[in-house]
Amino acid sequence: MLRQLYFIMGFAAIVGSSSLNAQNMEIVTEEPIASGLKLSGLDPEVSGLSGSKMGIPVSSLLDSEWGMLANPGLGLKNAWDYLVKKKAVKASKAFDCSSSKIVVAIIDTGVDFKHKNLQESAWVNESEAKGAAGSDDDRDGFADNVNGWDFTTNTGNIVDGHGHGTHLAGIISGKSTEANGFKGVCPGVKIMSVRYFASDSSGIKNLENTVKAIRYAVKHGANIINYSGGGASFAKEEYEALKEARDRGILVVAAAGNERNDTSVRPYFPASYDLNNIISVSAIGPEGKLIPASNWGAKTVNVAAPGGGILSLQQNQAYGFMNGTSQATAFVSGLSALVWSLNPQLTNLEVKQIIQKSVIKTAFLRNKVISDGYVDAALAVKVAAEFKSVPTKSKIQLKKASKLRVISGLQALPSLRVKESQ
Repeated sequence: MLRQLYFIMGFAAIVGSSSLNAQNMEIVTEEPIASGLKLSGLDPEVSGLSGSKMGIPVSSLLDSEWGMLANPGLGLKNAWDYLVKKKAVKASKAFDCSSSKIVVAIIDTGVDFKHKNLQESAWVNESEAKGAAGSDDDRDGFADNVNGWDFTTNTGNIVDGHGHGTHLAGIISGKSTEANGFKGVCPGVKIMSVRYFASDSSGIKNLENTVKAIRYAVKHGANIINYSGGGASFAKEEYEALKEARDRGILVVAAAGNERNDTSVRPYFPASYDLNNIISVSAIGPEGKLIPASNWGAKTVNVAAPGGGILSLQQNQAYGFMNGTSQATAFVSGLSALVWSLNPQLTNLEVKQIIQKSVIKTAFLRNKVISDGYVDAALAVKVAAEFKSVPTKSKIQLKKASKLRVISGLQALPSLRVKESQ
């Protein structure tokens, strides 16, 4: 039986760039649409703003977003400081992945690329961008798919009527020209928006669109797929599409789900599919513990990441807090993009290994996730610098390799690449 869909929602929207106050704060609580499949966004129990943050200018609040800070946050500044110290990036280019060739496909509700913090983040299909309006210039079956595709409307007009996809894009790729403005994990890395969800569609239709979205991302060269949907039912069509992504060298970062379940006992798909290119992600709060809604699995979930009370972008130049494994998944997608941008020669499985190997292990997460820990950006870039890799003719031919090479250090290149040592 195909899965159906509902949202768990609960976020505080911050309008524009104004200060936070009770007048411009909106709380949206649980809104069931159907049953079965979830967009793993939010847990109403932990959504909202703490009173201590009321009245603080958004610019100051964005600069102190806990998910980007160290322990139990991502430790992003420590990672960039390390890269500057090792001369992998210039100090003037710190916190900038705009030159990266890595593409992250966000399969979700769409992305508002008009947001000031995402204007440099949109993936561009050059053939369509330079072609005639209304024409399928690259003959891929999609006309005017300049920044991605909306399978709910079957057009290339990328919008986000909900805000969930834009929130994830901000965590992954948000960029600001202001010193204390909002920054994502890999600022400016290219985002391919592929919308599958529509609230007025059936669960079956949304799942069909999910499969189409995955295959679109595979066909159009995504390196990473960020997917926050899920449910209890195995779907063969979805499995086969993700298997194709594996065979094409694509890393899939999937939400473990917001069911409060052990997925070793009650699987949550697609995160629970037995495919080695999938990273399954649980969500933690600022104290380093799993948030109440998060699924876990000592044998089925790879890592944990920040997911409680996460501040990011909303459509129409707004900012907002969301909670859940969706947000945790976006942190891991962003970190994967950062690691891969630094060393494009890595395979999808090597990036996964680096992410899982570079966690900070804690008692809170012991026997909750495979790695016993939460992801850490500084450790990840250090592990990537010392990672032993197998050379391949292509990412698909990993098993045919016969000789080891060692990436012994980070070296500065215009595209943030790490040069292989000789």
